[in-house]
Order: sequence, then C-alpha cells, then structure tokens
Amino acid sequence: MQVHDDQANKDATVPESVIPPASLGNEKPTRNIRPKKTSRKKWRHRTSIHQLKSGDPYATPARRTEIDAEMNNRFMPPPDESLHLASFTLIEAYTPTTVYRLSESLNKLQNRLGGAPTPAIEHLERSRNLGLAGGWVNIDLIRRPGKWVHPSGYIDPTLPEGISAATTTIVTATPSLTILVCTFILEEEEGNLTKPLLETHQTEYGKVNVFVEGALGSLRSKIPWARPRRFSTTRNTKMVWQLKKEETDAIFERYEAPCSEWFESRFPGRFSEELLESRPKARLIVTRKEKPISTGGLTWTTAAGINSHWDLWASTSPEGWTANVDRFRNQNSVLTFSGVRAVLGELTSGPDDERESKWTISQGFHEEFAQLISIWGVSQLLDVYMRHLSHLRDTVAARKQRFRPVAQARKLDNYIMRDGIDLSMIAEEVKTHSDALSVHRYTSTRFIRADDSRGPNHPPSPGAASQDLSSSILSAISDRADQLVTSSRAATTGITASAELRQSISNARLQRSTLTITLVALAVAVASLYVAWVTLKQAESDKKKSDPVITVTIQTTPSASPTSATP
Repeated sequence: MQVHDDQANKDATVPESVIPPASLGNEKPTRNIRPKKTSRKKWRHRTSIHQLKSGDPYATPARRTEIDAEMNNRFMPPPDESLHLASFTLIEAYTPTTVYRLSESLNKLQNRLGGAPTPAIEHLERSRNLGLAGGWVNIDLIRRPGKWVHPSGYIDPTLPEGISAATTTIVTATPSLTILVCTFILEEEEGNLTKPLLETHQTEYGKVNVFVEGALGSLRSKIPWARPRRFSTTRNTKMVWQLKKEETDAIFERYEAPCSEWFESRFPGRFSEELLESRPKARLIVTRKEKPISTGGLTWTTAAGINSHWDLWASTSPEGWTANVDRFRNQNSVLTFSGVRAVLGELTSGPDDERESKWTISQGFHEEFAQLISIWGVSQLLDVYMRHLSHLRDTVAARKQRFRPVAQARKLDNYIMRDGIDLSMIAEEVKTHSDALSVHRYTSTRFIRADDSRGPNHPPSPGAASQDLSSSILSAISDRADQLVTSSRAATTGITASAELRQSISNARLQRSTLTITLVALAVAVASLYVAWVTLKQAESDKKKSDPVITVTIQTTPSASPTSATP
C-alpha cells in the first residue's frame, strides 16, 4: 500500500525577507501568503485517479522486465537438477466418538482376507480395553491389480492411478486416541515438479484500488480527473515464485485429491469431517544433487513449499533429512520432508540399483517417520478442536434472527456429546501420557533448526540443544492441551448455565402460553354457548311465526221443547 501526502509542501521554509528583525519583537510577523496561481499549479502536479489506475507510476516497463528476469533466474533449477514428489502421507484421527469407524474399516479388510483376525484388530481392541498407549501396528501394503503384493496384502482396484502402493500404520497415541497414517508412494515417472520450475513467468499486476481520504472520498476516487491530496493504493500482485508455486500446488492437488477421497472412503475418522483442503498432510520431495533448503532465504525449491518459512529443520543423526513446517497454507499445516536422492538412498535398505528409487526411499521414510507424523497429527487435532471451540465462543453471543431453542439445544448437545467429550478426554490424556508421545521412543533421527546446523562458522544459538522438532511438537501439544482444558471447562460451564437459563425461560413461556391458550379456549367455549343459546331462541321465535293458525268455530242451535202427547 502506498500513502501519499502533499501536506509537507505547505510547510515550506519561509524566506528570510519576510522574517521580522529581532528589534521588532513587538510587531506581528508577516505571513507568507502564496499566490493563488501557485496553488493551482500544485494541484495540477498531483497524480490523477486515471494515472493511478492506468499503470504503476513507481516502476517503468523496463524495470518490470528486469525484475521478472532476476526472479526467473533466481527460482530456476540448476542445470541437471530435478525435483520430484516421491510420496505423501495422509493422517486420520480416531477419538472416543469415532473409533468405531476404525473397527468397521478393519473388519471389512478382515472379511476380504478371511481367517483369523488381523494384528491391527487385536492391537486396537487390546489398547482400547486395557488403556494402553505408545504402541503401533502396521497394515500390509495395498496395491492396484497387477502389482506384486505380500500374501497378507491387499489388492484394491479403486486405488487412484499413479500410486504404486499405500502403506499404513496405526499408532496408539493415548488410550482414547488412535492415529492412522497412510503413505501413498508414487510411480517412478509420476510427480515431476521440474517442468513448472523451468518455465518463465511475468509478474501479474491486478487492478489498482484507490482510496481517497477526506470528504466524499469514495465518490472522488471514481472521478478520473480528480487529483486528491491524500490517498492510498492497493493492488494484488503475484510474483514469479508465487505463479510457479500455483503450478506445483496444482500437481500436488492432482494426486492428493483422489487419494484423500479414497482414504476417506476406506478409513473415515475425525479429520474426514473437515474440509478437504483443511486436513493435515505430510510430503516427501527429493532432489537429484543439491540440498533442497538453504538458510539464505527463498530459493528455487520455494515454489514446491520448501524453504518458504522460517520453521526449517535439518537432521543431525543421521544427516540428510530436512523438514519444513508450513503453518499458513489454507488454515492448516503441511509438514514437508525433503532430501537428496543419493543421500537418502544410503540411509535406506534395499538393492543397490534401487536405493535411489521412490519406492525404496518412501518405504524407508514411512518406517522412520510414521510415528513422528502421527504425533504431529495429534497437535493438528488439538488445533481443530481449538478452532471449533473458538468459533463457538465467538458466535455464541451473535444476534439470532429467530429464537429457536430446540435447534440451538440440538447443536449444543451435538457439540458436548462429540467434540466436547473428545477434547476433554484427549486434552487430559496427552498431559498424563506425555512419555508415550515422546518421538524418541520410535525414531533415532533428531531434527534441529536449520539455523543451528550450518557448521562451525555458525555456532548454535543458546538453547539450541533442546530446540529439536520432536520437543517443539510436544511443547505445542502440551500448551494447546492446557488451553483446551481451560477453555473447555469455561465453555461447558457457560453452555450449561445458558442451557438451564434457556430452559427456565422456555418453561416460563410455556406456562404463559398454556394459561393464555386455556383462557382463550374458555372464552371460545362461552362464546360458543352464547351463540348456540341465541340461535336456539331465534329458531323458536321463527318457528312460532311461521306455523299456520287453525280457528274452529262451534255453533249451537236450541233444541225443540218436548211435545206432550194427548190421549
């Protein structure tokens, strides 16, 4: 953002000719009144809105071309160098409310194999029933039809194309939390990241937005001939390395999206409820000759997500592995491992002619770092809980358009019975079973910050001995667990009090509604009786008027007197 101000031109130095002498201290100094013509000239020399929006006044086209050439050369791979995505690892978490899904998934695999229960099912049942923590069990390879597989392995035709195999490990982080990590090994000819890095790009300049300060600033910013005194400009700019990074991200997405869908269908868990781009993952990227990271800043591997942030780690025992934690990619973390093919091949076991292959390096990578990735997944799960808890905290007081106590009660009940129970148990257990989370129990590889591993000319910083990757992860887990315990208790207390208060309000409203309805019903009944009585009376009156009157007249004649008979 560029901010400009012409106010400094007003505070120009006053000429000595207009400054009063010291002997005339009682007289008022004369003001340097600039002529009106000078003010008009000053307005004419300001940059107009049209000039601001039509181009960049601070860089000429020649300078832009020069900058793009420097950036393309800086982020161009060295000669005879290549960069490949060897494999990537997806993570799934099974909490107390979702562990049944893992049991169902393992039972489906057992049904496909038949026979005795697999070791994974036995391990899961034993660890959950006995409250054990710190163990792990491997699941045999899953491959596409036509590939060699161990007799106890799996053939899955739905495994995405371009994937050579999927190897899975189940880690019992705590008695109530199980982490499943699945590494997808790419075919040797797949995952080439060199091509987008070799392409040249030009910096893309977006539309210039001008914000004018002062009265009617919004209107003045739309007048092309306006020349504001105070303004600011913004523009979306994509540098060369960002354009290359978009292309490499598209390659990552091409492999990770179908595998994420397959992984979700086979092993659904807690992370599967999140958005696809928000799920944590780890990647393994290999180079041909040169080291992938450098402490000198952005390099040619930055476009692949390596060496793009300060959180860089290098292995010391043995040397050759590097790690980079990207904490700012789509609100989730991506853990990227990298190394040189020849160096990593020496650290793995396999035939001499296959040591530098993706298959051999990726299998050794999974065996060495599956537990480290799973413990890192615990920290990501706690971050998910913290994000949802923060959202609940920030939106609980938001004004609702309608008062729906039943719907709100269901949402709160869903939170308490799922994430509420899970995070309260897991947050307490990760502090109790901190020894089970210690990565040094599973792997001997130790990572320290890259700034502390540059050789004798750069001595380690104070406290560097304790600043290894595993300690950093455990420290983050402990801090996040303490946060969750405190926030969860406060949220549960507030939710309970709010629920009780809302229930009291609902009961009072129900009583009032019941009384009102009763009175209305009584009034309706009385009105109905009155209407019925009036109707009956009216009917009787109408009946009397409509009936005919029959008059009977009875006439009587006097009877003849009896005659006397004469003899």
